Amino acid sequence: MKKLSKFVDTRIGFFTLLVVLFWFKTLFAYFTDFNLGASNIFQYIILIFNPLATTALIYSIAFYFKRARFFYPVIMGLDIANTLLLYLNVIYYREFTDFMTIATMTGYSKVNQGLSGSSLALTNFHDVFYWLDIVVIIVLMLLVSLFVGIIHPNFFAPANLINLFKNVSIRYIIALGISGCLITTGNDLSAGRLAGFAACLACIFAQTEGAAGKFYPNMPTLPTPVVFILVIAICAIVGLCNGLVVSYLKVQPFIATLGMQQVVYGICLVYTGGTPIGSLNKDFTSLASNTILKVPVLIWIALIVAVCFWFLYNKTRHGKYMYAIGGNEAAAEVAGVNVHATKIRIYILASCMFGLAGCLLAAKSGGASVNTAQGYELDAIAASTIGGVSTTGGVGTVPGILVGVLVFELMKVALQFMNVNSSYTYIVQGLVIIVAVAIDIRKYLAKK
Repeated sequence: MKKLSKFVDTRIGFFTLLVVLFWFKTLFAYFTDFNLGASNIFQYIILIFNPLATTALIYSIAFYFKRARFFYPVIMGLDIANTLLLYLNVIYYREFTDFMTIATMTGYSKVNQGLSGSSLALTNFHDVFYWLDIVVIIVLMLLVSLFVGIIHPNFFAPANLINLFKNVSIRYIIALGISGCLITTGNDLSAGRLAGFAACLACIFAQTEGAAGKFYPNMPTLPTPVVFILVIAICAIVGLCNGLVVSYLKVQPFIATLGMQQVVYGICLVYTGGTPIGSLNKDFTSLASNTILKVPVLIWIALIVAVCFWFLYNKTRHGKYMYAIGGNEAAAEVAGVNVHATKIRIYILASCMFGLAGCLLAAKSGGASVNTAQGYELDAIAASTIGGVSTTGGVGTVPGILVGVLVFELMKVALQFMNVNSSYTYIVQGLVIIVAVAIDIRKYLAKK
């Protein structure tokens, strides 16, 4: 067993493992979903060994990448692409009793019209076996990464843990803000850019008097509470716009907030001129360093926000309306729920949280630029999905979102301790979102 484990740890061993696993998946498809009409021993022999040559040839492309950090993502990408092609053929065969060709792929729009109903209706329970090996391998790779990172001698250093929980606090606030949108089957892709814009505004308002490069030379340094109120109020206006567009114009939340993301980014670029903003008031930046009962203020703020959201979601009429809309919007409207007003409140509250997070991020960083908080909306969506927020709507809890944020941040820190390029976290993040959403959809279909 040890020899096998050592062999798999090598490039050729990992290559062999993926080839064999895909070979088994192909044979599984041959004998469960495809009717190939083999009638004698020679045809069965050809059938059994047929997938090996092509699979080995395709996967061998990864060997052109000599560095391990490139080899493994490439070969996993090839495996995922190959599995996807196999699975699409399975779906296609179930409907047409035929295989996909190049002409079929290029004429997908016409083919899609020929599919009777949704492609989801053509799925079977055993389809999980086509993807199970990929999920298991990715999960094992993540677990190993986390384990190695966590056992690192400096991982549990107080400074590292404090910084970890500070990062979790800010991202948790953003995730809580976006959770209401997700629960109502919506989204808010403007979260990251709006938090960045809020950080820039906070830095402008909190700059010390007489500082070199002061944005408004004649403007006095504003008290920290006033900075927070102004920034959150401005962000609330953006949230109001999102809510009105989604509720009354009936624009899909994905499109509406994607457009607002670009608008906010453009405004930030024009307003700041793309220049970083620093020289902040010490009273403002001390939020990131001060403690209460030896616990950082950032963590206290996140805990207070979490308690408020828990109360809002579980003990108020707004929370009941939100879950009702996510469960069945038409039924909620018939029951007397003011759907428009509820959605507007949700998007305003979300933007307020993005504004609060932006202010805290500026205080922690000691400055801001137009690229501050870029991509934070993806982290928030990923954290929410793995934390139990259903993409089908009506499901999600405040503690679950915290677990999702913690998992993501622990993964990032562990990979950093392993000296893994931070760019790979985006690959992992995307795969986690796909897997979490796929599992959630399967649960939803099982309930129907």
